[in-house]
Amino acid sequence: MYATGKNSSRNVGSTKKMNRTRRNSKKQTNVQTFYPISFIKSFNLSNFDTSQNGSMNNSILHIYNNLELHADLEGVFEDFDYKFAGCENFKNVKNLIEANKPGLILISIETPDKGMMDFFRDYKSLRESGVLVLALISTENAAAKSILKFGFNDYIAKENDSATIAKTAMQFLKRNATSDDLKDVSVCIIDDDAFHTKLLELIFRKKGIKNIIMYNSAEAFIESPKDAEVFIVDVFMKKISGIKLVEKIRKMYPTKLIFVVSSVTEESVATTAFRYGADDFMFKPVNPEILTAKIRSRYGK
Repeated sequence: MYATGKNSSRNVGSTKKMNRTRRNSKKQTNVQTFYPISFIKSFNLSNFDTSQNGSMNNSILHIYNNLELHADLEGVFEDFDYKFAGCENFKNVKNLIEANKPGLILISIETPDKGMMDFFRDYKSLRESGVLVLALISTENAAAKSILKFGFNDYIAKENDSATIAKTAMQFLKRNATSDDLKDVSVCIIDDDAFHTKLLELIFRKKGIKNIIMYNSAEAFIESPKDAEVFIVDVFMKKISGIKLVEKIRKMYPTKLIFVVSSVTEESVATTAFRYGADDFMFKPVNPEILTAKIRSRYGK
């Protein structure tokens, strides 16, 4: 899963410190970076924004076994003009999904049963089409967390009051909707660090960027270059440095956005990158929110 609920029951957007390996800036090979998986799970939901995007699907389906909780949530969602429907214990869930076409499904049943297993088996395509499926569980119940393996996108802590639960769900919906504005942006990643490249790919796909081109060396790009709106280039690669590659890319594509990334924290690396044509510089592992915000500021609709 790719989000935040697993870090904290109260502070959904808590961000853990990231470790970086410092190396001598003169060395251009074997620069390593340690990547805590938590950094790609970080969404800052502390400031709840419940406004709706024009293209956002504001329909929410709640599958529950506690009518009182459902009624409390219904009142909050309706106050914010969200469409809210529910079914008890997966009864008539197929008809409700077809009728409401939800953008988010909230499941507050903490004990896995046949209904839940059948749901995730029959509606795998929902997640593939962009529908969010969130669990509403008690984070103090270790057994409840076991249901997350069924295929939820994330969970919301049931210890929160109904207003906080509803607003968190709204924020998930809004973030999911904003990914559409980058769907036509193409990104080219040039990095011989396979793990970092994979993390970037996960980040971009989560943010709605589908057109991703990846090279594992500068030589591979030079041999068969492809155009893109955004280029992300690692500084320290074998044989040909990222700095020299940035200079070449800038000559080939004068108006495109070029990010340089590096594990080395010396300021001279960044200043050199700017001198050779980079638009921006970020340390590895990159912050996914900052990176996509920078891309969105240039190409977002």
